[in-house]
Amino acid sequence: MNQNELFNMLQEGKPNTLGRTIEIYNKIISNQINTMDVYNLYKKEDRIVSMRVSNIVKRLWREDVNYILPIIDQFIVDAKEFLNPTFRWTLAQLFKELFKKLNSDQKNKLLLEIQRNFQLSDDWIMLTQSIDALVYARSKKMEIINISKIIDKLEQDNRRIIEKKVNKLKELFKI
Repeated sequence: MNQNELFNMLQEGKPNTLGRTIEIYNKIISNQINTMDVYNLYKKEDRIVSMRVSNIVKRLWREDVNYILPIIDQFIVDAKEFLNPTFRWTLAQLFKELFKKLNSDQKNKLLLEIQRNFQLSDDWIMLTQSIDALVYARSKKMEIINISKIIDKLEQDNRRIIEKKVNKLKELFKI
């Protein structure tokens, strides 16, 4: 199956549904297509397809981390270019959920990209997942640079969910 066929399959269905996500996931599990073929659809920067790719990627790492471990470094490389909020919040989730499987270099690079999320967008899901990742990183004694600047920027956001998370950050970092 080529990239255009996969892309078209993942575009099908109403935007707030999974569409054919589970079908594609099952094709990966049954070795009909590979993980990288689906992952590469992030490059299309399509909001719906990216959400469905992230759904598949998360299902895969929760099923068997070995589907995703070989492409972690690709996530890190692509994070320098991809601005899509779905991709970016998936980075934060990957960091938290696969932390024990990541090497030190991967952890540090992912954390830097997560910190960069606060400069790139005001997407509420990306922000909340990124804040959660910072809280998790802090619990693992990782250094978080420019936390004061991150908090200052987030304090300008009037959404309640962000406000609650910012208060948690301030408490954690004693700011």
